[in-house]
Amino acid sequence: SAYSTPEAIRFFTQALDLIDEVNDLGLARRGYEGLAGAQTLANDVGGALDTYRKMFAYGISHGDIPMEVSSRSKMGWVSGMRLGQLAEAEEYLKEAELLAHQCNDLPGLAEVHANFCFIYNSTGNFEADFALSTYTGFTYSIVCTDIASAGLTATPYNLTGKSKKVEITVTVKDLRGHPHSVVLSSIKTIRGG
Repeated sequence: SAYSTPEAIRFFTQALDLIDEVNDLGLARRGYEGLAGAQTLANDVGGALDTYRKMFAYGISHGDIPMEVSSRSKMGWVSGMRLGQLAEAEEYLKEAELLAHQCNDLPGLAEVHANFCFIYNSTGNFEADFALSTYTGFTYSIVCTDIASAGLTATPYNLTGKSKKVEITVTVKDLRGHPHSVVLSSIKTIRGG
């Protein structure tokens, strides 16, 4: 089949039906993230949010705070990017950040901050005053490139001649000084002038 998202949803659902028998937190997390990602891709945003809520509950019941961080961070992304509910997205991201601090989940913190940057930069607010707390060792990099410079001159990317490739990198260093980074990129059309 040329379009396999419905198949992916079916397989992830079957895998999650068996997850209690396996008792593997890593597999559970990948199953929840895979199912919600496929649901988001299929425009079943309500289903994706419900799956992330179940993932959050699973993390609580199994004492896996990084799983809770991941679910809330992704709920923030879905709420902000797919539903345009910025206030709700910010609440999910703030909760994810607090949880990540509790267990020193640096990859989770990087994801939370990257999602916050991505959501607000998608609205054209490239100078956002990020409401999340500061955390030692975080660096942000936001690069806006003209589409032609990024090698994406095809018409779907640049119908107006005002599109930019926006790439956001968030890096945090752990206690040993090792960096953990998340990179997000997107094509944005600059409206007006």
